[in-house]
Amino acid sequence: MITTTFHRFRLPNGLQVVAEEIPWAQSVLISIWIKGGSRIEDPRVAGVSHLVEHLVFKGTRSRKIHQIAHGIESVGGYINAVTDKESTCFYARVPSDFQEKAIDILTDLVFFPVIRPSDLDKERQVVLDELMGIEDTPDDFINDWFEEVLFEGTGLAHPVIGTRETVEKIGIGDCHRLIHSHHQPDSVLITVTGRFNRDLLDKQLNRFTRDLGAFHQPVDPVVTSGVIPAKVSSEPMRKPISQSHLMLGRKGVSVDDRASMVQLLVSNCLGGGMSSRLNLRIREKYGFCYHIYSSVNFYSDTSAFSVYAATEPGKTKKLNSLIDQELDRLQTDGISERELGMQKKAMRGNLLINSESLTARHQILSRTELTLGHYQTFEEQVAEIESITVNDIRKWLDEYPLTTGLSRVDIIGEG
Repeated sequence: MITTTFHRFRLPNGLQVVAEEIPWAQSVLISIWIKGGSRIEDPRVAGVSHLVEHLVFKGTRSRKIHQIAHGIESVGGYINAVTDKESTCFYARVPSDFQEKAIDILTDLVFFPVIRPSDLDKERQVVLDELMGIEDTPDDFINDWFEEVLFEGTGLAHPVIGTRETVEKIGIGDCHRLIHSHHQPDSVLITVTGRFNRDLLDKQLNRFTRDLGAFHQPVDPVVTSGVIPAKVSSEPMRKPISQSHLMLGRKGVSVDDRASMVQLLVSNCLGGGMSSRLNLRIREKYGFCYHIYSSVNFYSDTSAFSVYAATEPGKTKKLNSLIDQELDRLQTDGISERELGMQKKAMRGNLLINSESLTARHQILSRTELTLGHYQTFEEQVAEIESITVNDIRKWLDEYPLTTGLSRVDIIGEG
């Protein structure tokens, strides 16, 4: 394994910093994570976190809009942001010599943005256009719809981007309230990966956030989703498109549950690649579809285990039947020792490949720190994979059956 050095420290204003120093890297990747995400939003203004993510790039107390992106791109780097259901992440990657510039710009736009009513009105239209793009992309739209059905009655049911109705209602006060309550030390994690100067990192972060002050206003607590029964199905939706799309699945374990790795292995076996059960039988044997896969979206207190497929409308009934057969076979027979060994070897190999990627290492550092409260090393993850047994698989299948109580959504193509 690659030898790296970990650093963990807290600034005087309360900001938590976790970093992995990688000697062979020529660049540094810095992220500022805002805990919360779309699941804790007021349903009346769902999508406000995502809209604020856009708005902070419009200008800060010391920079105009063009100076933000140009400051990073002019040295060959990139800067961006992404919002999900439990966090918003602002990140930049630059050559290591420009570490200070990246820290300066990121902290400026996250902690000291200037949001104007004119910018809100303009960016609202951009987000509404983005929303129309999702509605015109069935494989994106169906995932939001599936989780809306699966997590009905909880914050996880809200799409990250919001809806046309909620986005149109978001006012400048809603944006300011979000920044005041969440863009502050108790709700923030800063992660750094790559080649950097540890002493300068501390000094630079202190200098660029010294006006922030220490706040003690934690984000709203997460409301547990797993105790609410999942809605089983919804009426099929008809759209003027060529293909029909389907997604089915169930709630699973949370990201910090030991069985999360077991659940991921089951998903990989079922539909995680070209050699998976669903792909070999339904695509390769019958030629019924081009896209078919299973996946897991993990959250702090639950997860969404799902199967997605798309096919021509005339084959939808048969496709559903074949998927049900594979789920029944997995539920009844479980996974053999031989197949378990193959899956463990594949997952271990994937981890080894990812260990060579600065971006992958950064994602693991950030996500495990956010969800587990500590960094889970590659060696620890490999050990967790190696410990999985056939009995662990059977126990998960018994507790989270794939043949009963599944939520299902269908888009019927009528092109």
